Amino acid sequence: MIGARIRQARLRAGLSLDALRDALGNLGCSITKASLSKYERDESRVPATMLFKLAQVLDVPPEDFLTLKPEVPIAFDRFRKKSRFGLRRQEQLKASVHDKVQRYLELIDLMGEDLGEPWAAFPIAPAINAQDAERAAEHLRKEWELGSAPIESVCQLLEDRGFIVLDHREAGDDFDGLSGVVGDPPGLPLVIYAPSKPLDRRRFSLTHELGHLAMRHPEGTSDADRERLAHRFAGSFLVPASAARKELGTRRHSLDLRELELLKQKYGMSMLAWVRRAHDLEIITPTHYKLWCRFFAVRGWRREEPVDYANPLEQPTRRLLLTLRALSERRVSPRQAERICPGILNESRNTSMRNLLAEAQGKPARRVEALGELSADEYLDQPDFLEADLEESEWFVDPAV
Repeated sequence: MIGARIRQARLRAGLSLDALRDALGNLGCSITKASLSKYERDESRVPATMLFKLAQVLDVPPEDFLTLKPEVPIAFDRFRKKSRFGLRRQEQLKASVHDKVQRYLELIDLMGEDLGEPWAAFPIAPAINAQDAERAAEHLRKEWELGSAPIESVCQLLEDRGFIVLDHREAGDDFDGLSGVVGDPPGLPLVIYAPSKPLDRRRFSLTHELGHLAMRHPEGTSDADRERLAHRFAGSFLVPASAARKELGTRRHSLDLRELELLKQKYGMSMLAWVRRAHDLEIITPTHYKLWCRFFAVRGWRREEPVDYANPLEQPTRRLLLTLRALSERRVSPRQAERICPGILNESRNTSMRNLLAEAQGKPARRVEALGELSADEYLDQPDFLEADLEESEWFVDPAV
């Protein structure tokens, strides 16, 4: 158990056994690579002094090696990557995701939350060709009662359906997304995305990874074909065929750039993905599609389009909300909260009731005193009090909090 934690921390830090041995040596701790390997395989007991040295090198609290529950297995899907994303970086990313998922699940258990529906409860469709991918996306939208309207937030839709949605800021620009299933069957679906990407690209990556989870391919299907089918699923899930034809018509001789800009804002799918969608549905000809691709390439818009998609709701919130609740109810310490949700202390530092009331002491004294004298029922019977308080002191505390 301790050995698995040491190994996960080492991989998360991006260190080989040789590099870890050398780092320990720099701290005056002489140890062989073979001894470290035995620690990781739980074949040797790790002395307390060594645990503290390892924690120092790997930048983790020493108690992490002792207090965390047994590691939950994650069955990752095929790694979607560019050629520069090597094996060591893949292992580093997976180790980091393991750590985040582990802490998240322990938080859910601590707060007595429902984990959501297991992945076995979701429809998984067989997919051999593009039409199968199209039907799989349509079927899932129907199961989730989405109709053909634009999806306001893909992140929050997935979270509401029981997915674990994590951003991974450390992955770098050459990472788009990864998916998997957490725990033993039936398991929970997991999707990881890169928050550094433009928002419309993030949405497409999320639905691309959803496609990998929602489709079952015949044995021997190539990675390239899996990717093409996941792309087709993503386009269909974000913009169903009926919606695309409603917006563009059934046949077009040309498309207008401003038209693509407006559709990007409405559906949260990139302009070039809209062009591809029109091609896939045979709304435009292959020749016209190639012209648009060439145009985007010449303008340098393949990575960054001239119009940004802005949507403050397009972010996962379940882990943040649950951590804020645990912190507010003192079920976790600030240090634990920061480990579960990095950066949360900066967001919550001034928003607790204690801090809000302390801030209120600097406001007009008679209003603060009056607030303290009223009972909850009396407070609710004083609507004019609320308005006056807001006008004079520019602060407002919900009495229901």
